Amino acid sequence: MKEFFIRHTKKIKVRDEDLKDLWDKDKIAIHFPGEGDEDSKSLNPEDYKKPSEKGAIKCLLELAKDGGYVWAESRIDKNAKIGFVEPGTKIKLYENARWSDNPEKIARLKTLQLKKEKVKHVKPYELIPIKASRPRNLTICRWKTASGKIANLVEGRKNPHEWNNLTTAQQEIACAEFLRTHNLSDYPKLKYLLLPPGRTLEDIDIFGIDYKGNYIYAQVTFYTKDKCEDKIKKLKKYAGKKNKLIFFCNCDKKEFDEENRIFFIPVNLVESWLKKNPEYKRKLFEGLQIN
Repeated sequence: MKEFFIRHTKKIKVRDEDLKDLWDKDKIAIHFPGEGDEDSKSLNPEDYKKPSEKGAIKCLLELAKDGGYVWAESRIDKNAKIGFVEPGTKIKLYENARWSDNPEKIARLKTLQLKKEKVKHVKPYELIPIKASRPRNLTICRWKTASGKIANLVEGRKNPHEWNNLTTAQQEIACAEFLRTHNLSDYPKLKYLLLPPGRTLEDIDIFGIDYKGNYIYAQVTFYTKDKCEDKIKKLKKYAGKKNKLIFFCNCDKKEFDEENRIFFIPVNLVESWLKKNPEYKRKLFEGLQIN
């Protein structure tokens, strides 16, 4: 079943006490007022002009119709919540709220009820790897990269200790740690990172130097090598005399492509390395569970 993310930030111009009332009742809500002097009650996306409003209404309708697992955050609580919206749940208007900058004006929020017996609270220090991969800058949206993790947590299942179940950021940092400690002859060995792994550069996941002072540029993907032509092409842009290019992917064996000067490393080698470092592996997967 689909997974969703919703947040109530300072951008929602509703009083804190109103958001707290909804939060205490395990309701998720959006406040997109539309045009005019009064907040719109409409659930038709075409009645809203702004793309952000259209998208939010469509997403709320999808969640109400199909149901789904939800990660919710609100500015009034340091803890997040995860829970479940049953398929066919009715969207209800909450009309007891007031605008934060104009308490005389009614704020109409569109709400969905989380199934109370399945709601769980997430403390700030829990599920950090999942939290780090949250969607950005949206009030409500599908969370496709959650990949079943929220569903497992809500249903009381442990997230499996499998490579594919690690978040993208965890896979990237594990590959960086592998580059520090591997025993592959003639392959670059990472000495220092020069930027945080992941989102810093569009085409590069790991940027650092080896023990000879050469720059390391590495890309990490779960795709098979034959489906990575575009990614390989982008990595080739960083070729240079003192640059070492490394490509982690779902390939059969490690090899050096002399023509393109790229070292290919199968991700299953990193998986095998993790098994030989049980403490590190355990800590990686502990981050995917609620304590």
